[in-house]
Amino acid sequence: MNIATLREALLYCTIINFGVLAIWGGVAFLMPNEWMYRLWSRKLRMTVEQFNAINLAGIVLYEIVILMFNLVPWLALQIVQ
Repeated sequence: MNIATLREALLYCTIINFGVLAIWGGVAFLMPNEWMYRLWSRKLRMTVEQFNAINLAGIVLYEIVILMFNLVPWLALQIVQ
């Protein structure tokens, strides 16, 4: 695998992961999420506020991981080019 292929793969991974993040954020905050809360609150005892906080923390963590492992290496390879 050469650098150009790696650069292209990282770009596609970044785009796909941000798409997944947009869908997750849209489902979690723009649509009513009572069904998700009911599903998870059966197994885990939590309030709606706790569920929303955990969901938001997951979204933020996922975004940080995308930035660290996809976008930053892609930018570094773009600079090196």
